Amino acid sequence: MNGPSRHAKNGEERLASVARSLTMKMQKGLRDPEKLKNVPDFADFRDAFKPYIRREQILACIAWSRKHAAEVLTASIQELALQLMKCEEDLPLEDRM
Repeated sequence: MNGPSRHAKNGEERLASVARSLTMKMQKGLRDPEKLKNVPDFADFRDAFKPYIRREQILACIAWSRKHAAEVLTASIQELALQLMKCEEDLPLEDRM
């Protein structure tokens, strides 16, 4: 994956894209004699990755919520369908759906 993180298909690709981009920016900065004193360290990577990791955490929570909500919704619909069937039994045949 050599493109921007928005073209990535999953979290691993998005973070790999960010890492590559960050490394390229740092390499470019290291070529400048003025910036040779500022070699990137742990904190530089930590700070650069922080918003991207937070985004991945939020995306994972959204995916989990969608799955969980779908399971709850399916169970609710099944319960309501059973109630509807019982209700339909009390209606005259011509008024049933």
